[in-house]
Amino acid sequence: MELRSFTKILCGLLLGAGLSLLLTGCAKDAKEPPRGESIALTGDRPAVPVPEPATAQPAAAARSFEILARASEIRILVYREGRLAALGHNHVISTQEVRGRLVLTPGIRASTLELEIPVTSLVVDDPVLREKSGEAFDTEPSPEDIAGTRRNMLGERVLDAANHPTIALSARAVSASLPELELEVELRVRSATLRFRTEARVETRENRLIARGQFTLSHSQLGLEPFSVLGGALSVSNEMTIHYRLVAEAEQ
Repeated sequence: MELRSFTKILCGLLLGAGLSLLLTGCAKDAKEPPRGESIALTGDRPAVPVPEPATAQPAAAARSFEILARASEIRILVYREGRLAALGHNHVISTQEVRGRLVLTPGIRASTLELEIPVTSLVVDDPVLREKSGEAFDTEPSPEDIAGTRRNMLGERVLDAANHPTIALSARAVSASLPELELEVELRVRSATLRFRTEARVETRENRLIARGQFTLSHSQLGLEPFSVLGGALSVSNEMTIHYRLVAEAEQ
């Protein structure tokens, strides 16, 4: 073989070996992607780490509270009117026999309340509650007056307890700003259903809720006929005021 050809082949081998060594060195110096990350390549752009997908957080659950009947109270203030009103009495109708449940949703809005009141649980003129209700109730009805008022109230002309044994109420929170809430209420008395809005104050105490409020309704809104005698000279006023205090305990 000619010396010139041998020299040419030797140079080619040395050049190839040097190039291989250079490429091997570059591969060792290349930075590996961090563990736990993947690499996205787009054309000639530099590699961009792709973050791990976020872990979804579980949604907060609604909480259910049972109404504590003996800690709760509903009072209905009924007033007299007519030319002979001085001969009658204003009355306090009350009950503590309230059954129901309150469901508190995350964010409060759309929380719900369901109540049932047995009509025959209504008490007329409890003396302690009359005293708490102010000067308009400072007279003292006789036992006969009280018995007569209750009999008329439960009778066919008013609540008709024999055919409609319960008063039912359902409510939904339509604004969320504790402790003050606005409620959308549906009240069912006899065969009548009345829908209205009212405000309530709701306080939380450990595993209990306490809701307080009041609103005014009329007998005519509920399709009821206020009791009257002597051609209306002495009668029950069309309007009545309802005060309530509901205590509920978290269910386990």
